[in-house]
This record gives sequence, C-alpha cells and structure tokens, in this order.
Amino acid sequence: MNTDTTAEPRAAVTEHRPGQWPAGCHRPGRDEAWVRLQAERARRELVLASIAADLGEQPSPRAVRVAGRRWCLYVTQLADDIATDKQQGGDQ
Repeated sequence: MNTDTTAEPRAAVTEHRPGQWPAGCHRPGRDEAWVRLQAERARRELVLASIAADLGEQPSPRAVRVAGRRWCLYVTQLADDIATDKQQGGDQ
C-alpha cells in the first residue's frame, strides 16, 4: 500500500465521461449497426410486452386465446397491407 501523500494524483485511465465511448474506441459503421440492432430489439420487446400485458388482462384462459388469435390476425393483416403497398410501389 502506497502511503506517500506527496505524490501527484494519477491521471485518469480514460478521458471520457460516463455514458460516452472511450477515446479511440469508436468503430464507424460497426457501432451504428450495433445501435440499430439494439433499437430494433428494444422496439420488438416493447411491442411484445404490450401484447403480453393485453393478454394478461383477459379474464379467462379462453379469452386469452381469443385475444391472442386476434393479435395474430391484426399482425397478419398489417403485413399483407404493407407487402401489397411495397409490391404496388415497385419495392419488391
């Protein structure tokens, strides 16, 4: 243990504030891809949590199953509509 009180304080190991990338650690392209991936994952988790909350509010097992099928129908219809729009717009 160093008990020398006259020594100068050591420089910080890194020169970044909490929440910032460490200096020299930025990798253009790769970091942005990681951020996009995490954003997509967060959006998916929020949507699934919302659906799970709705299903959890149902009063009976039968109502849960009916609501689940309704969610599937909504998502399938939405996917069909978006696919049709893309097909008509030439974005196959």
